[in-house]
Amino acid sequence: MEDPDFFSIPLLVNYCTEYPYYNHLKDHTTLVKSLIQTKAKIWEYENELRVLKPSIGAYPYKKPALKEVCFGCNCSKSEINRIKSLVKDNGFNVSFTKTAKASQKFELKIKNV
Repeated sequence: MEDPDFFSIPLLVNYCTEYPYYNHLKDHTTLVKSLIQTKAKIWEYENELRVLKPSIGAYPYKKPALKEVCFGCNCSKSEINRIKSLVKDNGFNVSFTKTAKASQKFELKIKNV
């Protein structure tokens, strides 16, 4: 890991077919963690970790920690170019990918851009 201090205490994402159940009146301490850690089963291939920070705002991290920027399938070409320029102009060395819907399947393909 390129920046262990920034990514301390990563949370594993739980991939489920149903929405998580919680009772915020009885157990409000786990509500945020449950919502942050739950994602639909179809995204399981991402094998995602999330980091929860104590306050809102920008947190500095080491540039080598950012490896890839993946754009969603509905992201416009102009937005992709804007983000690519921003990332490169700030000295990051990353790969850029974009998702695309697969024909006749409930699936996303990922290609380099």
